[in-house]
Amino acid sequence: MGAVRVACARSINAARGLPRRAPCRVRLINFGSANYPANFPCRVIHMSAMLAAVLCAAHGLSPLPPLGDKARTMGAVRAACARSVNAARAAGVDRLEIEFPPLLGSKTQFADYSNIEELDANRDFAMELAVALGIDPPAALWLCFGDAGEEVRARDAWPGAQYGRATLTHLAAACEAAGRQPLRPMGSVAAAFATRAASALGLAAPEEGGIEPAGGDPPSVLLVVQPGNGGPFEDWLNMEVLRTEGVPMVALNGALDKLRTGYYPSLLYPELAKCTQRFIVPFEPVYYLRPLSAGLGWLYRVWPEPWQLLRDVRGGPPELVATYDDRPSFPDAIEALKRAS
Repeated sequence: MGAVRVACARSINAARGLPRRAPCRVRLINFGSANYPANFPCRVIHMSAMLAAVLCAAHGLSPLPPLGDKARTMGAVRAACARSVNAARAAGVDRLEIEFPPLLGSKTQFADYSNIEELDANRDFAMELAVALGIDPPAALWLCFGDAGEEVRARDAWPGAQYGRATLTHLAAACEAAGRQPLRPMGSVAAAFATRAASALGLAAPEEGGIEPAGGDPPSVLLVVQPGNGGPFEDWLNMEVLRTEGVPMVALNGALDKLRTGYYPSLLYPELAKCTQRFIVPFEPVYYLRPLSAGLGWLYRVWPEPWQLLRDVRGGPPELVATYDDRPSFPDAIEALKRAS
């Protein structure tokens, strides 16, 4: 805390020479046994955000991404995801999870949004993350969308050369390219037949998709975009079909918590339940940001740091409530937030 005090005093004294600014409130986070005043007024620029970042850095924790501006928010999330994914890969982690609200920075958790907005947001994030990861050669990153339609839309929405260097595909095509038989969603065979029939009659054009050669590179990283969430549960099963020994797989906003918490009853989905225990549970959250209990706070983690539990503070930065070496359960985290409120 001595280093924090020195930095705070230096920044406050420097700010005194600046033009007059409207007073703002700074929320000091209570770490450990040290007790500090809840707030105090001072005239500085962005002092709240800066102090939160300083205090987090002093304890080896990543600060929450800036909320409220979409470009800044997504930029911060993308940079943190790229760092944590590459660090985890280097450490030998082969099943990695990225989970965060895809419309963070543009819509709050209380706003209405459509599944199309969610699909588009995850697609856009994945395309930019593919570049930020810096995989060499770029074609060794297989970007796997849920179906051929999403793959085609990604190509259309991101036509730039740098975004076409990765191998764009979808789960079923990737499984087939790896020499494995994908599981088809119920009714997909009939739907495919109807599409082909309509195309033959000139009533519809079939959607194209599949593995593009892109230099013929085998995958060194598999980035799976929004599997299962908003789509068929066979997406999760096909992730296991696609899994290749020694090739890290990253699940981007795949709602793996639904599987971990038993959202799908094992009596009705026995194969999915087996796949969850065998394949899904070992996924390591390398970037995880989830709002808890209707605006009460956040559960946050950037690999390899501990888990952070943060409480929302009206008009100020989130306040750190606790850190955990192991992921806390949702009920335990919500109870801790309520006690801290």
